Amino acid sequence: MTLASALAVMCPTGPTPDLGDETVPLITSDGHTLRCHGAVLRARCPKLEAAEVGEELQVVLPLLQWVYAARVQDRLMARRSKGARGSTLAEDFARAYGDQTLQGRFRFRCPAFDKSGDEEEPELLEGGLTALLQLRSEYFNAMFSGPWAESRHAGSTAVTVYWPREQMARLLEFLHGGSFVAKVEDLRVAMDCASFFGVPSLLHHVREWVAANLKVATAPALWKFVESEPHLKDTEYCEDAEDVEAACFEFHLEHFAELAGVKAWESFGDETNDAAEEEPPLHNLSVDLFHRLLMSGLVRLPTRQLICVVERFARAKCSDPSSTEAFGQLFTSLMPPAVIFNRDCRTALLQSNENVEVRSLIAV
Repeated sequence: MTLASALAVMCPTGPTPDLGDETVPLITSDGHTLRCHGAVLRARCPKLEAAEVGEELQVVLPLLQWVYAARVQDRLMARRSKGARGSTLAEDFARAYGDQTLQGRFRFRCPAFDKSGDEEEPELLEGGLTALLQLRSEYFNAMFSGPWAESRHAGSTAVTVYWPREQMARLLEFLHGGSFVAKVEDLRVAMDCASFFGVPSLLHHVREWVAANLKVATAPALWKFVESEPHLKDTEYCEDAEDVEAACFEFHLEHFAELAGVKAWESFGDETNDAAEEEPPLHNLSVDLFHRLLMSGLVRLPTRQLICVVERFARAKCSDPSSTEAFGQLFTSLMPPAVIFNRDCRTALLQSNENVEVRSLIAV
C-alpha cells in the first residue's frame, strides 16, 4: 500500500474514538469532535494549534482528506510544479520522521553481535506511526494486530527485531515517506526487506528506480537483476510489473549499438583494433535476454555489423572458449533461422509488417 493510500485509510471520516497513537481532537463549529493523529497534523500543518477550527464538519472533512492523503473529495491533487513553494506529502512525512516528531507507541531494537557472540546494546529506532506501519507492512500488521506480545502493550515499549539496524532504519524511513534505493547496491537490500517485511510498495519503488536509472554502463546488469527476481515480474503481485520489463527491453533496443560497443570501432570487423577488444556492456547480458532481443527482430543494426556483435558475444559467453563445437552451437542459436535477427531480416520475413508491439515480444 502506498503512503497516500495508507494515510487515506487513517483519515477521519466523522466523529471518532481515541486512536492508538497520540490523539488530537479537532472541534468543528457545529459541535462535532474529530480525533486525529497529532503527529500527522504536525507534519502537514505545523502552525495549527487551536482545537476549535471554526468551520463546519462538511468543510473540515475534505480538508483533513488533503492533510492525510493529498486528496480533496477523493481526487488526487496535481503534483506541485517545479519551483513552486511547499512540499509533497511524502516529503512532509519523511522530514517529520527524521525530526522524530512522528512518534508512536513502539521503538525498535536491532541487536548486533560482537566477535565473542555477545549481544551489543544498540540505539533504539523510532517506530513512528504504528497504524501506518500496519497498513504498509504485512509483518508489522501481524506484529501489532495479532496474537504477538507487542500488540498487547498499551504503553511505549521497545520491540526486538533481528534485522540489520541500518537496513531497518532505512525501511522505517521509507514507510514514512522517504526513499530507499539510492544506488545499484541498494537493490538487493530493498528486495530482502520487501520480501521479509511484506512491503509491496517497496517493490514498486525498486521497479521505478530501475526504469529511471537505465544507463548504457549498467542497463544489462539491471535487466538481469529484474529477470532474477520473480516478484518484480509478477503482474498478479503488482500491476506495474510489465512496465519495468518493457523499459529494460526498449532501452536495449534503442541503445543497442552503444551497448555492443559499435561506436568505438574505427573499422568494423578489424580484430586488431584495441577498441574492439574492450568488453562492451552488452556482454553483461545473459544469453537468454540477448536471444530475446534478436528474436524480436527489432534491433536497428545492419546485418554485417550485427553478425560481428553476435560472434563476439558468443565467444565471451562460451562455456569453453577453446571448444569450437561449443562456440559453434551458441553462435548458431543466435543466428537466423533460429532468430529473426534484425529489422532488415524481419522486414523480409514479415513482409514489411511494422505493427509489432514491444510488449508482445517480451515473453518470446
